[in-house]
Amino acid sequence: MTSTGVFESLVGKFASVVELIYTQYGVPSTPQSRQELLKKINDFKEDVARAQESAHALHGGHLTAAEQDDVLSMLGDIKEQKRKALDSLLTRIDLPPTVVHTSDMEIDSTASTPVGS
Repeated sequence: MTSTGVFESLVGKFASVVELIYTQYGVPSTPQSRQELLKKINDFKEDVARAQESAHALHGGHLTAAEQDDVLSMLGDIKEQKRKALDSLLTRIDLPPTVVHTSDMEIDSTASTPVGS
């Protein structure tokens, strides 16, 4: 199940708990109504626990949003350092950069059309 599906499932179950509480508000409770409410609450709690386990099983799922931002920043810094090191190496060995910008290229549409089409 996707994370959106899990979220929708949790929201739906939470809504059913709230709806049940709302419909029973002010009405004398019966053993059956208390049992139904308990079942819905337990279902919701189990789904929340499963969602938490799934989140923790993801790479970095145990990290807070701030910690994830720190990791992304660190990775960006490492990427920039490697780019600078590569640029430095290219200037020392006196090779022109080999970057090709495809947006500057012209494409001949007939060259890619199969014969007989």
